[in-house]
Amino acid sequence: MQLIKFDPLKDMKTIENEIEHMLENGWDWVPEITPASMLDMYEEDGTLITEVSLPQFKKKDVQVSIDSGGIEITASHSTEKSSHKNAKRHYYRQETSRSYWRRIALPSSAEWQKAEASFEDGVLSVKVPLGSTEEAKLLELK
Repeated sequence: MQLIKFDPLKDMKTIENEIEHMLENGWDWVPEITPASMLDMYEEDGTLITEVSLPQFKKKDVQVSIDSGGIEITASHSTEKSSHKNAKRHYYRQETSRSYWRRIALPSSAEWQKAEASFEDGVLSVKVPLGSTEEAKLLELK
């Protein structure tokens, strides 16, 4: 029987090699599993507005939660059909499943308790009022 030395860092070395390969050869070789959702976050008239494009979801599929740390968006949708005909095809089983999860940090001035969310035409919009921002100041040493 041959003894094999246990190396607890073997997986870490493998991951490091894969990342190095990715950086050398570019990101093009990574397959796109699901289409990426567009996200915009901007300030307008004292309100922080976050817009997320979720075109393949319905309002009932989307859940938004918010706390002092950030906004968390979860969306999931699945359908399952058994034995149906569509044009020339006869399906014995057809399944679709989509999911989305994202957590976005909020600035410290965000008044998250007053946030409002809406979902229209596949776009989630979260509006958070911004309070006054007291910038940290650099103290002069004496």
